[in-house]
Amino acid sequence: MKIISTLLIVVIPVFCLSQTEFKAGFIVKNPGDTIKGYLKQEPETVLQNSIQFTQNMSGEGAEKLTSEKIFAFGFNEGNYSENLLHEFS
Repeated sequence: MKIISTLLIVVIPVFCLSQTEFKAGFIVKNPGDTIKGYLKQEPETVLQNSIQFTQNMSGEGAEKLTSEKIFAFGFNEGNYSENLLHEFS
């Protein structure tokens, strides 16, 4: 029983931390050309360089986008509600 309890304590956090979470948002390919979809929620230091974007909530087919392909992006709600639009510099 102790072995099973120990395994559960070790394995469950690994699965919880490895989940990727996509949040509703949008990308702007050119000024005025907005596409709605889902963005992977990551630390801002990662988002400054690239984002993961998909048009389905499960994250399947997510595409890594940088400033070479898009002008800006934003989340519809959550931690980024005050800074809705992020422009790459």
